Amino acid sequence: MRLADGSSDGEWAQRAPRVDPLELARLARNASKPSAEEGRKRFAARELQMWWTPDNGMLNVRGQLPDVMGARFEQTITKLTEQMKPVRGQPWAPFDQRAADALVASCDVSDAEDEHAPSLGPMPVLQWQVPLLRRAVLLRDGCCRVPGCGRRRGLQVHHLVPRSRGGTDDIANLAAVCPAHHRLLIPHGLLALVGNPNLPDGLELVTAGRAPPSVVRA
Repeated sequence: MRLADGSSDGEWAQRAPRVDPLELARLARNASKPSAEEGRKRFAARELQMWWTPDNGMLNVRGQLPDVMGARFEQTITKLTEQMKPVRGQPWAPFDQRAADALVASCDVSDAEDEHAPSLGPMPVLQWQVPLLRRAVLLRDGCCRVPGCGRRRGLQVHHLVPRSRGGTDDIANLAAVCPAHHRLLIPHGLLALVGNPNLPDGLELVTAGRAPPSVVRA
């Protein structure tokens, strides 16, 4: 109703049932542009509140974001949440629980000032230990192998099964990932890439805490 007018009512009556609700909401927000003064008021009203409930040891979060900031936050969290598929054979966690996992996982990205910040993590070590394979991995993958990403710059080589858990330097255990997603993956992150990287669509992003992968599935 917020999108349709007299000239487009019939069109939206047919299109709307096939459009994702989040996309409809985004289109509706973009359909009515706020005035400059209203935009300043919305921006000034942005807030994020956090408080602990001592009885149950839970951190409560409440906030509001204006227009572009809200749309960016919603899109990022929704995309990460939808990528968190369970390991094959395991039940799906509710969307709100996976959204909480995605929000916590995104905190790892903000820890670094930029993609090339010094780190005690294993990423540079991986490049030094498998220099010959690195080129083969990048040639095979061409972009970040996290489903839905597709970034092509600054790619790093990731062990699907970490070497600390028995993973090898075989190319079937390696995948190219962007620095932002690399920080979210095991052994230091909450997520895991599982599957066969030799297939174009052979990898899935799952929550590592549910069942940390010990082998690469074909």
